[in-house]
Formats: sequence, C-alpha cells, structure tokens
Amino acid sequence: MAAGSFNCWRWPGVVFEFPPAFPYVAGILNVTPDSFSDGGSYASAGEAVARALALAGEGAAIIDVGGQSTRPGALPVSLAEEERRVLPVLTALREALGGSPVRISLDTDKPEMADKVLSLGLADILNDESGGDPDMARAAASHNTPLVLMHRPEGDDRGSLAAVTEDLAAIRSRYIEAGLPGTFIALDPGLGFGKNEEENLLILSDCRRLLELGGPVYIGASRKRFIGKYGGNPEAGKRLGGSLAAAVWAASCGASFVRVHDVKETVEAFAMTEALRSAFKNKSKM
Repeated sequence: MAAGSFNCWRWPGVVFEFPPAFPYVAGILNVTPDSFSDGGSYASAGEAVARALALAGEGAAIIDVGGQSTRPGALPVSLAEEERRVLPVLTALREALGGSPVRISLDTDKPEMADKVLSLGLADILNDESGGDPDMARAAASHNTPLVLMHRPEGDDRGSLAAVTEDLAAIRSRYIEAGLPGTFIALDPGLGFGKNEEENLLILSDCRRLLELGGPVYIGASRKRFIGKYGGNPEAGKRLGGSLAAAVWAASCGASFVRVHDVKETVEAFAMTEALRSAFKNKSKM
C-alpha cells in the first residue's frame, strides 16, 4: 500500500520523493496489437515480462502496462479483452519483480479494470486515462493507491495550456471530493490527446506552470507525433533524439515523472545532464 504526503509516495521499502533530482522514469509496456509505436511487439506474457525486466534493468522506476491503444483512430476494447491482455502479464510481472523497488503502473480508462487489478494487488500506481471519471478516483482511494490524472478533453477547443490547467484543477477537485487524497494525485497534461502539434509544443515548453496546481507533474511525450514534426522524423520508432530532448526539458521544468519507450537512453541523458550541472556548480565555487 502507498502512503502519501505533500512530498512523497511511500510503499514498504520504496519511497518516491518530490521533487526528485531528476524525474522517475516510467517505461512503457504496451501489450496491444495496435499501439502507434510498438503495437504487437510483446504479444505473449513471456515476451512482455522479458521486456519489462529489461526496462527495469535499464533504470526504469516504474513499468507502465497498458492493454488498450490510445493512438488516434484506435478502436476501444472491451473490459473482457483488456483483462485478457493485461492480467496474465501483471500476474507474471509481479512475481518476476519479487522484492524489486520497481513499481507497476496500470494504464487504463476503465474503473472496473482499475478496481480489479488493484484488488488483486497487481499494480502500485493507477495511470488514469479516463479524462476525469470519479469512479477512477474512488477505485484508487479504496485501495490507497496513487493516481496519475491525465488531461483528455472531449472537445477540440481545450488544448491550450490555460485550458489544460483549468480542466486539471477542476478534475483534481472532483477526485478529492470522491475520496482520493490530493497528495496521491500526479498531473499529466495529456500531450497528444485533443491537442494539435503546436499546442503540444507550447504545453511542454511551459509545463512548469502545472506545478502551481500542487502535486507532482507527469510528462508523456515519447515518440509522439509532435516530436516527429519538430524533430524532423515522421517514423515513430526513430524519434529518439526528439524524445530525449523532451525528457530533459521536462526535467528542467520540474517534472517528477517522464513516461518513455527508450529507458536506457533517457537515464543516460539524465546522468549526463547531472554531470554537467555538478561540474558547473563546482566550477562556480572555485
């Protein structure tokens, strides 16, 4: 079980402190046939668990497991299908991780899915893609579980940073009213969801403003379409450079989490940034 305060999420033997020196890295594990970048790559539970353990070995603090694609145009899946895809993976992954400090995150938009997985003890964090369903908050609260609240507007006119901030503040308040402590809520601006490429860029460029809402900030920019546009590569799997730049920028803006496909390279980028920062500080003291 997690416990929250204004500056940490805590499990037995594991503490996520906020703000961290550099963001906690959530490694993406899509067990879907149709995700925009890696759909179908980890079709069996064995392949998925092997990938998860590789991500953990590369430095992921979280493995974010999702069973439904959220790419533009993707068809929704039933609760039964999502369970079929995800539950065997989570069960095997929980056993494989054993006493590891790596946390498991469930990426879903279904409160019923969230409640079942949390009841079984198969996830530590709920990555809520519902766009603001209070039943997600109630599921997280009933299991004492932190939640990442992602902005996912229904219309096409809520993509500005001002609108995102306003919407997240309102939904966060409703989630608190539904029983989830505010200290358990991280805020994700939902890059790529209901936003055009310029809006995504502007939100990321000034994501520090989300800190004003209280709670840690969670950024998922990896390999997304706007990265391809501004980084100059239309092929999702070849957007590493732009994705690394986005992760380092998010870190500089005070983000506590980054959700990425390329864990090893992101961790290396953070390590190099820290080395440069330390060298600059030491030189300044001379």
